[in-house]
Amino acid sequence: MGKKKILHINSKPYMRAFPQYLFLDAITNNEFTNADKVGSITIQGFNKNEWNFDLRDSETEIEDETILFYRKGYDFDSLKCMNRKAKEKDEVIFHIDYEQYTNRWDCILFYVDRDNDSERIDCYPVMDYVFGRYCSGDLFSFIEGNYNIYKCGCDNWDAPEWYKINICNDEICAYSSYDGADWSLVQKKQIDGLSQSGNVTLGLMVCLSYNQYNKWLFNNYIQIKYIKNDGLRYADFINRDWKNYAINPLIKFSYDKKRFVKEAYADFWSYVVANIDHYKYIELWLNEYYIPNLQAYQSYGKIHESLIYGYNEDDHTVYMISTYDGKPILNIVPIEIVELAWENAGEYNSIANTFEFDPDSDSYDLDIPHIYDRICDYLCGRNSSEDHKYLVTEEKGIFGINIYTEILNNEDNKNEFLTDLRIAFLLEEHKKCMKERFKYLNEWGLFPEYYYIEIEKYMNEINDMANVVLSLVIKNRYRRQESKENKIWDLLRALSESEKKCYSIFKGILELI
Repeated sequence: MGKKKILHINSKPYMRAFPQYLFLDAITNNEFTNADKVGSITIQGFNKNEWNFDLRDSETEIEDETILFYRKGYDFDSLKCMNRKAKEKDEVIFHIDYEQYTNRWDCILFYVDRDNDSERIDCYPVMDYVFGRYCSGDLFSFIEGNYNIYKCGCDNWDAPEWYKINICNDEICAYSSYDGADWSLVQKKQIDGLSQSGNVTLGLMVCLSYNQYNKWLFNNYIQIKYIKNDGLRYADFINRDWKNYAINPLIKFSYDKKRFVKEAYADFWSYVVANIDHYKYIELWLNEYYIPNLQAYQSYGKIHESLIYGYNEDDHTVYMISTYDGKPILNIVPIEIVELAWENAGEYNSIANTFEFDPDSDSYDLDIPHIYDRICDYLCGRNSSEDHKYLVTEEKGIFGINIYTEILNNEDNKNEFLTDLRIAFLLEEHKKCMKERFKYLNEWGLFPEYYYIEIEKYMNEINDMANVVLSLVIKNRYRRQESKENKIWDLLRALSESEKKCYSIFKGILELI
């Protein structure tokens, strides 16, 4: 059997209207990086009646000896704890089944403490002994205030999964293992007076900070722009080469020229394998005439992006996510077909972009002043890219709320709206994101209750209208009807007015903070 490696991917990305948003979302928002489940730990001999739980705003499921920790809502309190009274001679063996990667320094840990006051949980690491694993894969300990870190010689994807804490009188030993059979001693420590205290607590904590994906999502995707014959796009990013592949707190980017790939690797297959083995996704511009299951297959030449996220040595195939009629589609394609499609995509498209999921070392912050600025830009139709023109080329187009007037007052633009499905998709996606942004900020504690009730009412109406617009545009493609089209234009006018009212209320709230 040959090697098979598939990186984590979301087949139904939240942001998906264009590949430059779809691919990033598929990588940063999947069952490994951004699931409701934040941790899963199996404890040998686990008896739930022996343990006390301090779960804050989270939930758990217990399946035999496995404890699964879940976010509740957006989960702004990130500490989840369980503990029990320790015996004079005690041992606990646990397996980390899953640890969501929020940032390099977040962790799952065990602790031993002579003080079982639950308030000390918030003061981690004040406990007598702490031993855990960072999301990065490195192990660490705190012993009576002294910090130690133990490099595992691996990255976060290949860290040890088995851990053992042994207490014998005043001595604590911590072990790690890759298979649960062959144990390596990480640390041995004597804590004088531990056994005499008579009130020793042994605990487990899941310490994951605020979800990084949500903060990235809700800091952005606010401002939009319209360019005739190029549709609707988001316009609140710093773009490089017209894509937002420059600065991202969750993704590291790199570019490889086709000439480099050919000179540095034995063949194209070796290049794909090397990147996937190092957890790097590969974006290529391909001629979809050659790619089975895609819209242009053997019909016409269409140059478009696809993302490779895995490979199978047995049949020399790669796993790709592409788009079909504006929707993401997963595909398994022979490597020689992919290479042929890349070779026939034109010299202009000879760059391979690689993406590595690697959140910043420190937590990414929610930026309320930035959100305020973009809401203001949206309401007055300001070109937000003016803020970055000293770094990158200033963008062109019609911005924010003014897109509605631009589309409705020009017959050519109306026709483009009806024929380019991506415009209606992005419009619907934008309203969905705005609604969730307000929900997130409300849970975060930004809104007085009365104002959020009013905003939520508006956003429900706005989302309903955007959904109907998308549905009518799809139906109208197959059978154009003047009545449908007039309904679309009426809804766009209503959308414009409702957004002005809703976002103005939000803007006013921010001005009071």
